This record gives sequence, structure tokens and C-alpha cells, in this order.
Amino acid sequence: GRGGLRRVGAGLVVTALVTATLTLLESGARIRWNQVRRSSWRYILGWTIFIIFMAGLAITFALAINVSVRLAGRTGSTPDLTAVPGGLLVGVWFFTFVTGFGVSLSALYLANDLELLMAAPVPIHAVFSAKLFQASLPTYLFVALPALPSLWAYGLAQHYNPLYFVGVLT
Repeated sequence: GRGGLRRVGAGLVVTALVTATLTLLESGARIRWNQVRRSSWRYILGWTIFIIFMAGLAITFALAINVSVRLAGRTGSTPDLTAVPGGLLVGVWFFTFVTGFGVSLSALYLANDLELLMAAPVPIHAVFSAKLFQASLPTYLFVALPALPSLWAYGLAQHYNPLYFVGVLT
């Protein structure tokens, strides 16, 4: 088989697939790190400002949810508050669903390095897994940045059990 795999058992194939995927992800991360290290100070400053802006936006969104939930709790409209986590999660799902098609298309069919990776001595499944993970990670981070602090703030405002916060992080 490709990459020196022998079909001895399913465990060997899965282990080789995971190892090859992690190797490709590590190589991609090393390439991106070298690009950032060698980029101009304006590029680094721009990304730093963007990250600070997004973190500030997430904190502002979380504080707004916390304050609105506390105020709604004081006025007695608590049945309406139970829709907040569901609404956030539906928004996260919808955003991920809509952007997933474009991310998959660009990662699998429009990538410049796909031909080079297909010729590499690694399983084809590892190439596709690594490319999808590399393309999907920014989308998930972009969605999780405002959603996680908001769900956390909602739990604090409602005085939920600590298991809620473990569930938010998982």
C-alpha cells in the first residue's frame, strides 16, 4: 500500500493514518509559524490588533448577555431566558453549516499544494483529514470565541451548577 502500510489489521491502518495526519498538521503548523516569523511588522501588528479586537468583542458580548440575563431575572421573565443557550447554539450551528461548504471546497479542490501532498508517501485519507482540519479550525475558533464566553456568562448569571461550565468547555 501507500506509505509502506501493510494490511495486517485495522489497528495498524488507523494508527498509520493518525500518525500521518498528525505529521502533516505539524508540518503545516511549522510552515505557517515560519511565515509569521519572517513576515513584516505590519502584518504581525495587523493580526495582533484583529485578535485583540475579537477578544474585546467576545468579552463585550459576554458581558451584555450576563447583564441582560441578570436584569431579566430581576423582572421575573425567566421563561424567556431559557432560550438564550439554544439560540446561541443554533447560531453557531447555522454559521458553521453555511461556511462549511466553502471551507471544504477551498481546502479540497482549490488548494495550491494538493497535488504535491497527493504525491507524498502518506495515506490519501491523511491528506484529506489534515486539509479539512487545517481549513475548519479557523472557522471553529471564530465561532467559539464569542460563543464560549457568552455561554459562560449566561451560566454565571443563572447561578448554574459547575457541571454546566464543564459542558460548555466540552
